[in-house]
Amino acid sequence: MLNLIILILCLQADRRVAAGQTWTVEIPEAVTALESSCVVVPCRYDYPHQGGISSWEGRWYLAPSDVYVYDQDSSTVDARFRTRTTLVGQLREKNCSLQITDMKKADQGEYWFRIMMEGYNSYSYSDYKVPISVKAEPDRPSLSQVKKELRSGENVTVSCSASHSCPTHPPTITWSRHGTVTIQSQPLTGGQHKLTSTLSFNADASDHQRPITCSVQHHGGKKAINSVTLKVKYAPVNVTISPWEPSVLENGSITLSCLAEGNPQVTSYQWRDGTGPLSAQGKSLTLPSVTRRTHAITCVATNREGETASRPMRINVEYPPEISEQSFCTSGHQGTQCSCTVHSNPPSTVRWLWDSSGTGDSGKHESPQIKNGTTAVAMDLLPPDLHQAVCAARNKHGEKMKILHVKNDLLYVYISVGVGCALMLLLTGFCLSRRKCRRKQQQNLERGKCETQNPVYSSHRGRKGGKPRCKSEDEDVFDNEAMQDADDDREIYANTSQGCGADDDIYANC
Repeated sequence: MLNLIILILCLQADRRVAAGQTWTVEIPEAVTALESSCVVVPCRYDYPHQGGISSWEGRWYLAPSDVYVYDQDSSTVDARFRTRTTLVGQLREKNCSLQITDMKKADQGEYWFRIMMEGYNSYSYSDYKVPISVKAEPDRPSLSQVKKELRSGENVTVSCSASHSCPTHPPTITWSRHGTVTIQSQPLTGGQHKLTSTLSFNADASDHQRPITCSVQHHGGKKAINSVTLKVKYAPVNVTISPWEPSVLENGSITLSCLAEGNPQVTSYQWRDGTGPLSAQGKSLTLPSVTRRTHAITCVATNREGETASRPMRINVEYPPEISEQSFCTSGHQGTQCSCTVHSNPPSTVRWLWDSSGTGDSGKHESPQIKNGTTAVAMDLLPPDLHQAVCAARNKHGEKMKILHVKNDLLYVYISVGVGCALMLLLTGFCLSRRKCRRKQQQNLERGKCETQNPVYSSHRGRKGGKPRCKSEDEDVFDNEAMQDADDDREIYANTSQGCGADDDIYANC
């Protein structure tokens, strides 16, 4: 009795059927399909004869009316299945698998197969039917177990699996998070298949308490989702100072707060500036007197996973206008050139005020300005002949005025003096050149006269004689060689200096 039960169970498990122990078929015990999707009923058959077959033809039926579900001649197929059924295998390779698309609730029933081989035989497997059931919604995909607590930076692998009965059009699986995805498919029993998508990524702070969702869309449009929520430990993130870019009037006070997120929660705060740590240790920092020299502030938040510093925050310190000593006014041939440099925050608007003495001409003018940060430079050309002008600067914190006395444009004076000096030098040189030329002409004229009317003799050292030469009216008769190079006022009867004393005779020669 026990052996008989075992035999029956084996026959049911294999569903391997024999006709006269020669004709066999392998089909699942039951198949479950998804509405609007497709189903593939796996089928393999066998027969004893191996040759002489010229063609194969297969046909599927739906019991109990045994209407045609599939036939090579589509005109014989029941209207409910026409254009929705096909064989996905090759009959000559003993594959009789049936595919039905766009499954409907009315498609539920028992299906069986018949093989017809020209030149050999035919066989119906009507005693071995496949029940097909249709479900309205897909099963929820399954997710693999993930560690309850992760650390930031730790690698995470999550798998999502979906079962289906349509291997020709498998479902698509998408994730709510980016990462590396791998896909694997494997057949199951009962005409089912399993599609598995595996997501790998490194966890970070943004994954804490964030659902990782797997979405499965089946052929035909039906969807199913599942998700897992991660718990991630991480050092403080999003560390910021509030208010960001605060404004305060110079010498005023301000209170700053440090904001941070962390798991576990932030346990301590440290405040720093450009000089090092500050005394404050809590979440808030109060600066009693803020000046333009106050450094940028940084907050450092700490928990058991580490510490994180905020970006340095510089306080916007506002103050009324201050007019620089570099401001000036100069007069030139085109007018009065004025420049006013103003330091303020926010930048100021600058006006010029003036009063031309004696003319009754007075006015005011807002000048175009070049602004760079907290500095504004206003330049303008005011009327000529001004003795002074007023630079007036204003912002929302106050107004400042400064009297600028007009100075001569030294560059213009220097250029004028230089040109005058150059002209004087040129004129002086011209006059000296003309005087020298006239004098030389006069000397040449007199030399010509004396050679014809009044020759004289010059004495030379070591010689008793000499050649006649010209002399001027002021020259002595007995002129000597040394006097030829002397000035106009040379001594009378001068001799060469060598060998002569201070009291030498007038007519002495050396």
